[in-house]
Amino acid sequence: MRFVRRGVVGMFGVLAAAMPAAAQVIGTFSWQTQPYCNVITVTVVQQGPQYQVTGHDNLCGAGPAPVTGTAVPAGGGVRFGFAVARPDGRAAHLSATINLGTLSGTWADEAGSGGAFAFGGSATGAPRPTPARVAAPRLTAVTYAGVVTTAGGTVSPPVLLRQVGSFTSSGGPLRVTWNSHVATIAPPTGGGCNFQVRIDGEAAGPAGIGGLTPDATVLIADGRADAPVTSSIWFTNVASGTHTLEIWFRSVSATCSDNPGNFNRQVIVEEFGAP
Repeated sequence: MRFVRRGVVGMFGVLAAAMPAAAQVIGTFSWQTQPYCNVITVTVVQQGPQYQVTGHDNLCGAGPAPVTGTAVPAGGGVRFGFAVARPDGRAAHLSATINLGTLSGTWADEAGSGGAFAFGGSATGAPRPTPARVAAPRLTAVTYAGVVTTAGGTVSPPVLLRQVGSFTSSGGPLRVTWNSHVATIAPPTGGGCNFQVRIDGEAAGPAGIGGLTPDATVLIADGRADAPVTSSIWFTNVASGTHTLEIWFRSVSATCSDNPGNFNRQVIVEEFGAP
């Protein structure tokens, strides 16, 4: 072990000094990604001022899984970047930093796992977690129709204009995109309408002036104004279950209408935490 340790220290001393660009095999070394049982074994090859590493992850006996990466100096130690090609086709990406005195250090991956990066380690433990698949968001399209107009004058804070429909969520973050056509009828002195999308009566964020959130759609008129509207709203922590999509409004000396003409309108829900 003393010979191996001396070889590794010498290797990274050379790395810090940036030796000439002749390819040179330094040796083969192993680290365990504790607290998991996975052991990464790589051969280190000098390539100019940096080192290429190739080898395998033993997957706790279920491997080998090919490993490629690079080693570079970092703050008096050495940092590795590894890519592990698993048999199921998923790629795990790890970063590890070692101390030149102990040759051990710490590691972390893209899923937030991490721990001790133990030189020559062989402790028992569970396999490192499988990287999660990155999937497209699940889409739910809610189509609605029907003219809804409020004959108010000044309405503040916002109140319910109409229910659009319902959707079932797995819970977590989601984006709601409202596509419609709105209208404002106001006196010659002017007036305006504000429209906003809510889920179960709850706005996407804290209310500001007039009870409106920053994503509210505004239509101001001197007489009558019609306009198409597309509004995307982020909801960060929606509970799992069935929810109701709603359009709320606020008005100042105006009558506000969603979907004059009774066309088919749509709200699209994108769930980013859906399985």
